[in-house]
Amino acid sequence: ICGLLGRKPAQLSGGERQRVAIARAVATEPKIMLFDEPLAALDFKRKSEIMPWLEKLKTNLKIPMLYVTHSAEEVLHLADNLIVMEDGRIKTSGALTDVLANINLPIKIGEDTGVLLKGKIVSKDKEWSLMTVDCGNIALHIGDNGQPIGSPASLRILAREVVFAKEKPSGLSVQNAFEGVVEEISVQKDSSGALIRANCSGQIIVGKLTRKALSELDIKEGSQIWLLIKSVALLSV
Repeated sequence: ICGLLGRKPAQLSGGERQRVAIARAVATEPKIMLFDEPLAALDFKRKSEIMPWLEKLKTNLKIPMLYVTHSAEEVLHLADNLIVMEDGRIKTSGALTDVLANINLPIKIGEDTGVLLKGKIVSKDKEWSLMTVDCGNIALHIGDNGQPIGSPASLRILAREVVFAKEKPSGLSVQNAFEGVVEEISVQKDSSGALIRANCSGQIIVGKLTRKALSELDIKEGSQIWLLIKSVALLSV
C-alpha cells in the first residue's frame, strides 16, 4: 500500500480501501483473522484487483483465516476447509474437496455442482495451445492459460460436463477419458436427474445424468465406468 500513503481516505477506491483495512489488521499481528464478506460491495474489477492480495495473505503470512462469503469463486480461490451453513445451522463441514464431492448434500460451485482437483502443470503443447495438469494418478488436458510448467493448478469440473460410458470410448473429440468405479449414486427426488460419485485412480469426480440414462446403462454402485470430460469444459481457478 506504499503508493496509497499520500492520499486521503476519500480518494481511495473500494478495492484500495479494503487493502488498507487488511494491512491495518495484519499490523496488529493477530492470531486469527475474520473476513465478513470483504468483497461483497465491490464490482468485478475491484474484486479481481483485491483477490490476489487475499491469496498472498493466506500463502505468505500463514495466519488462520475465517472467511464468510456467498461467492463460489472466493471459496474456490481461498478455502482449504469449508463449513456450509443454512438458517444459522451447520449442514456439513470438512476439507473443501471432500465437501464438494458429497453428492448427498451437493454444493453448487457457481452454476452447478462439481468438484475441485488440485495438481501441477507438467507439460504444454504449443501447437494446439493445450497444457497437461497432473492431478496425482490422472492427468487432464486443458486450454493453455499462460501459467508456467511446474506451477500449481486447481481445476473445477462441473457435474453437468461429465459424460459416462460403459465401454472405453473411441472416435470421439473428447481429450480426457478415465476409467473409474462408481462409489455412490444419489437419485434426485422429484427430478429427472441423478448424481454419480466415481473414483478414478484415487481422484473423485462427480457427474450428472438423467435417471433414464442411469437405468439404460445399468449403472450401479461398484460398476466399472468410463468418464469423459471435454478440455474446453475444464476451468482453471
